[in-house]
Amino acid sequence: MYKTILLVVGVLLFTFASAQETKTIDQVHLKIGKVLEGKVIETKPGEYIIFQPSGKDADQIYIKEDDIIKIVQVEVKEKEKIKKVFYANYSYLAYNYNLTTKDTVSNVGVYFSNGILIQINPSFGFDLGVVVGLCKGSRLTGIPVMLNIKLNKTFSDKITGFYYIEGGIDFYSYKNQYKNDGYFNLIGGSGVGVKLQRDDKLSVFSAIGVNRTMIETPRITNYYVNETLYRTDVILGEHPVSFLQLSVGINF
Repeated sequence: MYKTILLVVGVLLFTFASAQETKTIDQVHLKIGKVLEGKVIETKPGEYIIFQPSGKDADQIYIKEDDIIKIVQVEVKEKEKIKKVFYANYSYLAYNYNLTTKDTVSNVGVYFSNGILIQINPSFGFDLGVVVGLCKGSRLTGIPVMLNIKLNKTFSDKITGFYYIEGGIDFYSYKNQYKNDGYFNLIGGSGVGVKLQRDDKLSVFSAIGVNRTMIETPRITNYYVNETLYRTDVILGEHPVSFLQLSVGINF
């Protein structure tokens, strides 16, 4: 009788608690050693309970009270619902150091990237954005327009690492003593970086990468006779140029 009263009180408490808190389940411990998880649907004191096991297609079970050791209620941690798509803006300054030629085409630039962040899970996501920049050096002025893809790996609440790849068109003007004209050409690059989260909406980041494009520059050839210069040929043509890009900025 005492056991029956405890069982009834326990079931009533579980039912009431279930109405107040949806993040709990009932556990029925059986004498045969099994533990069933789900919800107590119906009970008849001293005789049986009707139990609905967890699971999409699980059928209700009739369980005799004599087969039950105890019924307990446990909290279940629900999977955190993660927002999948975010707006992402990157605004940054960059120094583009010329790695290829001795000619002065190193420059500084300001860049803006607007797009979306798609979060696959709490640890991984990727950005899709369109980058527009304005670069200025002593001889080179450029306006790159590129598609940028970043793969993000979250290490903690404050630190996220990323790898990026980008490509598009660079509209540029190059001046020298032989020619001053405007051109456009393909540009592409890749690199790595790290973001430090300041609050829910703002982070700061730094990145390093390499960009590569074609620039129409003069190729100068000197001709000597008996160590005396007698002719200089200047040929204008497109030549590949690589830049080491160092950037810092904000992401929101």
